[in-house]
Amino acid sequence: MKMDRVALGVGDIEVTVPSHVCLFHQGETDLRATQLAFLRPATLNRREAILLVGPSGAAGRQLAYLEADLGRTLSDEVAAGRIVLAHGDADPDAQLENLFVPLGQLVAAGYDFVRVLGPVAWGVPGYPPPEDFLWYESRITPLLQEFPAVVLCAYDVTALPGPALAYGGLETHPLTLMSGRLSESPIFVQAELFVSGRLVPLLNETDARIR
Repeated sequence: MKMDRVALGVGDIEVTVPSHVCLFHQGETDLRATQLAFLRPATLNRREAILLVGPSGAAGRQLAYLEADLGRTLSDEVAAGRIVLAHGDADPDAQLENLFVPLGQLVAAGYDFVRVLGPVAWGVPGYPPPEDFLWYESRITPLLQEFPAVVLCAYDVTALPGPALAYGGLETHPLTLMSGRLSESPIFVQAELFVSGRLVPLLNETDARIR
């Protein structure tokens, strides 16, 4: 069943399908509350699936939080493949595959809609370096257009540096969610322009510093 809009689960917010949304949150407690609101509908609707992604260990941690906050195990849903845990990769191409291959498999399995949650890391081992991670984020919006999904990327404003929040959070996401309010990003940049207008200058600056 084709879906044009879906309830985000946060307040009375609805978004178009597909959507790539940046969640600005303040620490783990804030993230857990929004995660529960966003993912709970899929735990109650067998036509929806969940994909958890992120740095090494993040998907398992988010699943544990979700189970604790729901007050029940989700092992049956995981075993059935309705909840999938994926992981990041130091190679941004591999990280894109780790997102879109399981997403495609869930759609092929017949699920009407997939809720994707991914906590963001910056400059950590086993995860793409900042410029590569920005490229990865810039590719999600155009590639997502073929999928009935909402991808919610979680940016911790208390932990991430300014470039991550501005270039990653605002410039690569058409929509932002903060304090329960959904807005269009005022400085969203289309993928092709992001590469030439943002990534190339950043890489040139990095090369100049190394020299």
